[in-house]
Amino acid sequence: VAGAREWADYRFSLQLCSDADDAIGVMFRYQDSNNYYRFAMDRTRSYRRLIRKLEGQATVLWADDVQYQSGRAYLATFDCVGGRLTGYLDGVSLFDLEDEALTAGRIALYASGNTGARCNEVRVTAASWHVYHQFATERVLAAGTRVRVHSGNEAQAPPATGEAALERSFRASLTD
Repeated sequence: VAGAREWADYRFSLQLCSDADDAIGVMFRYQDSNNYYRFAMDRTRSYRRLIRKLEGQATVLWADDVQYQSGRAYLATFDCVGGRLTGYLDGVSLFDLEDEALTAGRIALYASGNTGARCNEVRVTAASWHVYHQFATERVLAAGTRVRVHSGNEAQAPPATGEAALERSFRASLTD
């Protein structure tokens, strides 16, 4: 366990690897042994899942039945910003959900019955925002309107998917 109970908005990333088949993972927004979020993957039991333990009661927030590969290093990344929790494995989104139960806490490494568990390059950074696209001359849209921002211009964009109530915006002008 590392960090401070007051840590609120952060990105937690590390490499996870196991030469055995049992559970390996991480805990974040860890307050104590009865209050935390835990992401674990277990080859023997064929699962990856995120649980919330609140006042000693565990609740599965997300799960699938994918086995990890023994001996393979995975890059795991978890963003905790406000009530939004997102998790990625090798850059692929696992979960993106809202849960306000635990809004701050430390980080921890996790293994259960796993003698081959290894973690490398553990990093925690404060959440930060960078301007990717600034809306300037666009018309004001109705509250709740979904907007998809494309990195290029309209001429290079893929065809519209026909999603209802989806506005498209483009980062580049027609000549960029």
